Formats: sequence, C-alpha cells, structure tokens
Amino acid sequence: MILLIEDNPRLSKNITEFLELEQFHVEAARDGKTGLEKALSGKFELILLDLNLPLLDGMEICQELRRQGKNIPILMLTARGDLDDRVEGLNAGADDYLVKPFEFEELIARMRALLRRQSQQKSESFTFGEITIDLSSHQVTKSRETVSLSPKEFAILAYLVRHKGRVKSRTEILDAVWGTAEEDKLFDSDTVEVHISYLRKKLGKTVIETVRGAGYKIPA
Repeated sequence: MILLIEDNPRLSKNITEFLELEQFHVEAARDGKTGLEKALSGKFELILLDLNLPLLDGMEICQELRRQGKNIPILMLTARGDLDDRVEGLNAGADDYLVKPFEFEELIARMRALLRRQSQQKSESFTFGEITIDLSSHQVTKSRETVSLSPKEFAILAYLVRHKGRVKSRTEILDAVWGTAEEDKLFDSDTVEVHISYLRKKLGKTVIETVRGAGYKIPA
C-alpha cells in the first residue's frame, strides 16, 4: 500500500491512476495533518510526500515520522529543486527526492528502488564484537545498551555491515544511502566522512576502518 500526500487534486488523481495501472494500491491525503495521521498507522510500504502542504508541510511530516521511529521509505515530490531545499529534505529523513515536473516512469523506478532496499532489510540481524544491528527493527545495541542513530547513520552502518570485510568507496555509500551519487553529485565528499565520524563517536573508533584512498569497511 502506497500513501500519497499531495494537495494538488489533478496531480494526485494522475499519480494514483498511473500507480494503479502498475498494480500499486494507493491511498491519498490532501493535507499534511491527515497525511501524518495516515502515515502513523503503519500500514503503508512507502510514502510519496509533497513538500508544500496545507496544515502541516512535508518537512514537518518527515521529521515527525523519524522522531517517532517510523522508518518507512519516503520519496519527496516537490517543485522546490534548489540544492539547499533538497539537502534539507534529505537531512530531515527523506530517502529520495524527485523534482516536479517529473516523468511517471522515473517515479516508478525510484519507488521500486526504495521498496527493494526496504525488503532487503527485513528480518536481518548482524553481530560483530559487542555491537548488534537488527535491520528489521532498526535497532542498534552496544554491550546490550541501545544506541540512538539518525536514519542516515543507521543506513550507512547497515550498508557496511551487509558488505562486511569489503571496502566501500564514498561514492558507493552515497549511492546506496542517498541514491544520488551518480545522478547529480548532490553531496560533496565530506558528507560520508561526517556521518562516519558520528558513528565512531557512538559505537567506537575501531568499528569502521578507513582504507586510505579507497573508502571504508567493517573489518571481517
């Protein structure tokens, strides 16, 4: 089930009809308050979220969902395509960002990529040293104590854990976590380094190894 939060009646109708042709089940909300209430129900696989909404804007919805620990994939749809707006949306917890006007084929491709990523994370748990990461519940513990990570910190850790022992470059991490590395170089090279630094502060300096000139890895 897909949740579409979009206040433009024509666009909402067009997206819904197109997705239904692609065998998706869609439920729509026309304002931010209703959209957030529906999103918190937990019955949706993915949210298509407009940024400019009445009653509650998309940024606030995204932040509130993440604050409440809801890790459902969020694809933002907005006419605001400036770099600062896109970075703000992704930092608020969105998983991807699509600028209006867009082709429906690209919308479907991005949705399916997010849904594949989400399905790969279900029912997976890894333990290395004193750290355990549960990909289904998005819970990380160190010495049996819960460690609070941001959505992007968790996504980076999960990606490296799934490729334990293998070096992953900054570009590969950007592409896997933000989905934008090859598309438009939205982030500079410091983005990954900053998030890796946060993870080390929370989990320990030796958890993630830097391979000079190549990238990062979780030691095997």
